[in-house]
Amino acid sequence: MIRQIVLFSIACLAMGTAGLPAPEAPSPRKALFCPECWLFLNDPWDLDLQGRCMASGKKPVELEAVTMTWLWCRSHLAWHQNPCGRGSGVAYPVTALLVPDGSEPISVLAYCPADNAIPARERPGQACPICGLLLAEANTVQREWFYCATKKAWLGSACAAAQRLHCCAPRRGPVLAHPWQIPILNDVCVGR
Repeated sequence: MIRQIVLFSIACLAMGTAGLPAPEAPSPRKALFCPECWLFLNDPWDLDLQGRCMASGKKPVELEAVTMTWLWCRSHLAWHQNPCGRGSGVAYPVTALLVPDGSEPISVLAYCPADNAIPARERPGQACPICGLLLAEANTVQREWFYCATKKAWLGSACAAAQRLHCCAPRRGPVLAHPWQIPILNDVCVGR
C-alpha cells in the first residue's frame, strides 16, 4: 500500500501539477488608488482621518483589484509569479487592477515588483532605475481620471463646467492589471 502511494506521488510529480489542485485565483477586493500619486494606497497610514491621500490631499478612487505575488528568483535572477524551486527568494505582494479578459486592450510593459513602479523608458530585462533588479514583463491597462477642482473629486471624464471654468485636470498612464476570465460553467457547478 505504501509502495503504491509513493509510486503515485512520484508519477504526479513527474507529470507536473497533474493530480494536484490548481492554484487558487486571487480574490477580488476593493482598493483605493490615488491618480495624483499613481499608486494603490495599501497602508492605513496612506490616508488621513478624512479618507484623503496623505501625499496629495485628494480623495482616492475606489477600484476592483486583486493582490498578486511576485517572487524574485535568486538562481535565475528573474521575477516569477510561481515558485521556481530552490532559491525562490523574497515574495513581493502587489495590488493590480482587476480587468475582465477581452474587455479592453492589455499592454505588456516593464515593471519592477520590488518598487511597484512602471518605468517610462526601460524595457523588460533591463535594470530597474530605483533598485537595480531586472525588470519583469507585466500586464497593464491605460487609465485616465480628471481631478475636478470645483467638485474636489476624481472623475472618469471632465465635468460639464470644465470647458468654461477649466476646473478639470487630466491624469493618465499605465496601471498594473490582472486579466480575469469568466469561469466555465462546469467549473462553477455545485458538486465539483
